[in-house]
Amino acid sequence: MPIGGRLLRDVEAKCRVLARHMLSPSIDDPELPWDNRNDCQYDGEDWPCPDLLDLALPYTDHPDHREQWRTHQMRTR
Repeated sequence: MPIGGRLLRDVEAKCRVLARHMLSPSIDDPELPWDNRNDCQYDGEDWPCPDLLDLALPYTDHPDHREQWRTHQMRTR
């Protein structure tokens, strides 16, 4: 199996995860009060949720990687 096809499927799968885990801002949310926090529209976790943090993990050495994208375990090491 060519690696290009596998790579494209991997990117497509990750894009689907990103699409499900969009930011659901607390502003104008009909289910307020959310303690004025932003949450993940998929699972209600604080945004960015653990799934998004896992997707960002391979890119921690990129100059545009933000501190908020680091998992709690990485911040406490």
